[in-house]
Amino acid sequence: MAPGSPAAVVLMTYSKLSGKQLIEAWIQLLALSADQPGRDVSAVYVGRFDDDTAAARVLGQPQDPPLAVLRDLVALFDAGRREPLPLPARTSFAWATARHAGTNPLPTAAAQWNSHPDHSRENEKPAPAKAWGHRAPLSVLLVPPRPGEEVPGEDTRLGAFAARLWLPMLRAERKPPR
Repeated sequence: MAPGSPAAVVLMTYSKLSGKQLIEAWIQLLALSADQPGRDVSAVYVGRFDDDTAAARVLGQPQDPPLAVLRDLVALFDAGRREPLPLPARTSFAWATARHAGTNPLPTAAAQWNSHPDHSRENEKPAPAKAWGHRAPLSVLLVPPRPGEEVPGEDTRLGAFAARLWLPMLRAERKPPR
């Protein structure tokens, strides 16, 4: 490609689009942005909605410096290798999505975390159950951030980590072209 020409990361899945897929595209987009500063970059992930219709999510230019965002993602990864972080994928993505939309994140996160007799949620999945106990209440993730973990506007570890992981990506999301 010619210098300065736009570049895109394009990914597809037969699965429903969720944070798990988006973070994959986001990391590739950040790497491309860091490798080629000043180049117009984007990422498109094609999958499906809950009703099985086609879906696409588009991530545009990172608002924050790509290397800084990548460094913070690596710091989160390293922290997660030392201890279980209160950062379960679906619950933290729901928290960050609600926060990004300007709504109360607690009910949205609770809906992803709390299992019901007829529907298993994230607090019954093997990894969270091992870290915090089978069917642990959401409150185990809502402890105050430790020194150095603080994020403005967040008063829980779940909120602080969710903001660091997901908000830079959500701020870069764009409406897909029609």
